[in-house]
Amino acid sequence: MNSRGFSLIELLVTIAILSILLAIAAPSMNSWRQAADRKAVAREILSGFRHARSLAITANQNVQLVINLDTNEMVYAGQTRTLSDQFEIEASDDDAAWAVAGTKTIVFQPGGTCSKRLFVRVDNDDALKIRVDSTANSLAKL
Repeated sequence: MNSRGFSLIELLVTIAILSILLAIAAPSMNSWRQAADRKAVAREILSGFRHARSLAITANQNVQLVINLDTNEMVYAGQTRTLSDQFEIEASDDDAAWAVAGTKTIVFQPGGTCSKRLFVRVDNDDALKIRVDSTANSLAKL
């Protein structure tokens, strides 16, 4: 190598190596991005449940949350959250019979409890299942 910089051969070899590495990494980056998007949808649903519960406690009144599985929307306290339609959202009352259409409704009460147990999952992935218990604290968990 001379003192003025890199030779053309050195630059071409470097570009070839980087191209090969990029071609190998691209498919795994795509699947990683899709998994991150699914988690973001699950977190958005979880955030909606927690916000509705918080509103019920602070306003000292019942807050009804409706998940519309057909339009991928959550509606509560006059607010509508539109969820990504890129993934299928399912809901179940018993963690066994999953519905992919229709609506599911849950009511959060001022004491922090809710009207029933509800499960919601994203893209048929049990790792992205949200559970709302009708127990004393009715916290939503992912």
